[in-house]
Amino acid sequence: MIPFLGGEERRREINLGGSSSVSSSAAILDRARARRIEREELRKRLESAVKIQAVWRGILESRRIRRNLYEIFTQNITDITGLRCLALIGRDEAVLGQWSKAVTSNGNGSLLRLAQGPDRESWLVLIRQACLLLLQSIAGTPQSDHAVSHLQILCTLMDESILTQALGPDGQYATATITDYLAKRDLYHYLSTAIQAISIESKNAVVLPYIIKLISLSISTVSEPTIGLPQYLPAFFLHILAIPLLPYRIPLKSLTELSARIPLTSLHILSPHISTIVASASLVSRIHLIANLLAFTPPRYSILPAPSLSTYLQLLTTLMNSLPIFALDASETPGPGAGPSDWVDDYDSDSDAAPQVSVVTSFTAQAVLPRLDLRTRKRLQTLPSSSHLNALLKASQRYRGVLSDLMSFLLGVCIIWPAQRSKVLGSVLVYGGGGIVREIYREHVRNSPLGQNDNPATLMEPAHALWWHPLIFLVDLYTQSLLTMSDDEFFSNSRTSLSLDELILFSRKLLNIAFTLYWKEDQTKVQEDGVSGLNLKWGSVRERITRCLQAIHAR
Repeated sequence: MIPFLGGEERRREINLGGSSSVSSSAAILDRARARRIEREELRKRLESAVKIQAVWRGILESRRIRRNLYEIFTQNITDITGLRCLALIGRDEAVLGQWSKAVTSNGNGSLLRLAQGPDRESWLVLIRQACLLLLQSIAGTPQSDHAVSHLQILCTLMDESILTQALGPDGQYATATITDYLAKRDLYHYLSTAIQAISIESKNAVVLPYIIKLISLSISTVSEPTIGLPQYLPAFFLHILAIPLLPYRIPLKSLTELSARIPLTSLHILSPHISTIVASASLVSRIHLIANLLAFTPPRYSILPAPSLSTYLQLLTTLMNSLPIFALDASETPGPGAGPSDWVDDYDSDSDAAPQVSVVTSFTAQAVLPRLDLRTRKRLQTLPSSSHLNALLKASQRYRGVLSDLMSFLLGVCIIWPAQRSKVLGSVLVYGGGGIVREIYREHVRNSPLGQNDNPATLMEPAHALWWHPLIFLVDLYTQSLLTMSDDEFFSNSRTSLSLDELILFSRKLLNIAFTLYWKEDQTKVQEDGVSGLNLKWGSVRERITRCLQAIHAR
C-alpha cells in the first residue's frame, strides 16, 4: 500500500499518556538487595571452595604422612620407633594386626623388651595408647583374625604376676598404670560390646576365655588401693553384669573364673552409685542386671558382710522399683483397660465379683513391656522362690540392721510382681514360725511418726519416706496372715503374732493414716504421686491399709 494513502504498516505508535524512564525507590531497593545477595552467595562459594581445597590438601598430606609412617613402621615393628608410628597411625586394622602378630611371635620377649631399656618411660606411655587401639579393635571385630593376638597382648600387660616376674618391682606399677588408663576410657564398655557381638550360640568361641580373663584381671587390679575399686565398680555392674544371658554366653570354666572374681564382699562401695547405675541403664539392661545378680550372688549370701548385703538388697530394690508393673513377667500383663491399682488388687481378691466400671484417671500410655526370653524368665523365677527368700531371711538374721533393707526388697517384689505376692508373703510367714510380724511391728512400726494424731498434714512429706516401707510391708504381711489365722490364734497372745493391745494400737495408726489419705483436699496428689523409693501410688497405699482394717474388723 502507498504510505501517503494511509497504510498501517508505517504508522508510528504514539502513547498519549506519556512514559518515564526513572525507576521507583522500591525497584532500586530490590535491585540493590539482589546484587547484595548475589555478592554474598559468591563470597560463600569462594569461602567454601577455599575450605574444600584446604581439606583436600590436608587429606592428601595426611595420606602422604601415613604412608611415610607406615614405611617407617614396617622397618621397625618391634622397636620403640615402630610403637610411636603405631600410636600416630591410630585405628588401622592391618597395622594393628602386623604389630600384634610380630610382638607375640616370640612370646613376651618382644613385648616387654623395651620396658627394661632406656626407653622404658616412653614405652609405658606408648603401650597404653596401643592397648586402647587394640581394645577398640576387639570391640569392633571380636572374631577377626587378629583378635586372639590382640587379647593375648592385653592379658599379658594386665597380668601383674607376669610383669612383676619380667620387670621386677616396676611390673606392678606398669600393670596398675595400664589398667587405670584403660578403665578410664571405657574398658568395660568395650569388653561388653565384644561379648554381645558374639552370637550366643558361639559359646565356645576362642576369644571368649581371653575376654573373661581380661575382665578378671582388671577387677583384681582395680581392687588394689593404688587405683581404687569405687571408681570403676559401677562401670563393671553397668556394662558387664547387665549383658543379656551372660551365664549362657561364656564357657563353664570362664564362668567359674568370673564368678569367683566378682567383688561381692565389697558391694558396700557401690552404695553411693546405685541411683547412677539405675538411671544410666536401659529398661532391658535393668532386667538383665537383676537376672545376672540372681545367678552369681545367692550362693554367697552366707559370707556377705552386713554392709555388702544391705547394698545388694538396696540395688535390687532400686532396680525393681524403676521397672513397670509386670516387667519381670510380661506374660501376666492385664488388659489395657486395667489401671495400676487394679493389677495389684486382682491378685488379692478371692471373690468372683461382677465386672465393674472404673473411671479413667489418666490417659498416659502404659509403658511397653519388653519381651523376655525363656531363659531370662526362668532365672527371674529365683527372685520370689521360697528357697531364695529363706536364704535371704537366714542371712539377714545374722545382722540386725539388714531387716529394713530386706523389707523394702520384699515389698518391691510384691509390687512389681503381683502374681507372686501371696507366695512371697507366705514364705516370709512360714519362715521362723511367723515371728517376723511381731519383730517388724516392735522395731520399725510401733515408734514411727506415721499415724500419730499430731502430724496428719505431714504424712506424705519426704522426711517420712523411710518409715513407709516397713509399715506397708507389715500391712501386706498381716493381711496375708489373717487369711490362714484361726480365731483362737487371733485372740491369743501368741509369740508369733501381735497381741490384742498391739493390734489395737496398730489399727488406730492405720485408721489415722487411711482417714488422712481419704480426706486429703488435693486428691490429685494421692492418685498421681507415690511413696518415695517405691513403685506405689498413694491411692494404692490407701487401698492396702483399708483392706487390712476390714480384715481386722471382720474378726
